[in-house]
Amino acid sequence: MNAIRRTAGLGIILLASAMMILCLAGIVGVWLVKGRVDAIGDGIFKAADNSLEFMDEKLDRIEIAFKNGNRRIGLISNAVNHLPEKGAEIKTGTISLLKSLDEEVFEPLKTAETWIDSTQAVAVGVGKISEAMVTSEYAASHKDSMGVEMAERLQSCSESLVEILTNLQEVRQGLIDIRDDLASARRIAARVVARLAQIETRMANLCKRIEGVHTRIIEMKGAVSDQKDRFQWWTMFGAVLISLFLGWFAASQIGMILHGFPLVRRRL
Repeated sequence: MNAIRRTAGLGIILLASAMMILCLAGIVGVWLVKGRVDAIGDGIFKAADNSLEFMDEKLDRIEIAFKNGNRRIGLISNAVNHLPEKGAEIKTGTISLLKSLDEEVFEPLKTAETWIDSTQAVAVGVGKISEAMVTSEYAASHKDSMGVEMAERLQSCSESLVEILTNLQEVRQGLIDIRDDLASARRIAARVVARLAQIETRMANLCKRIEGVHTRIIEMKGAVSDQKDRFQWWTMFGAVLISLFLGWFAASQIGMILHGFPLVRRRL
């Protein structure tokens, strides 16, 4: 009978010791995994931060290009509306306006179009990161997530800008017609001025839309920062909670070991 008790006591001690060692190893493993998860999370959130910084910088340039372009359109419209009376002066003035339209309006806006396209591509990437790691507080579905929302807004702005560039080409052709057909210069100029007024209105509207997108980008930066803090808090909370549980279970095995010793020490 005593032999059975001693064997049972030895079994209890060995099993409890093994469980205690496993618990301690589990605690070490939890913190190793936490460190790895934190490193992955930091990399993902850093990528999101860098993407948002890129978008922020590009949108700053786009806003400046739009505002400068709109101001130049107003000046060109005013110049066309006050063309000189003499044919030679009209031709000279028209050539100057064509150069201004190409270099100070069309080319900067064409460059802004590429910036919008690149920013839109980055917004799609941010949307994927958000879908993978961040639950958006501003949306309830993937379609309405912040990154996808920004991509859709930028796509709409890009389409509007393409239409404006097409209209500017029409204005350019109108200026060429004025240069080549001095007899109809006043009539063509009136048509050009009307078109420029439409472009100016659409440019002002597009500037407001880009400003709205820029504001949302700033909100996204704040949301990503908040989610990063929450992610780190939850990984810490989970690691501490699991460690406490494993520590409690390991401590409970000490009682089992102490219970097993008297059984082992019984004399046959």
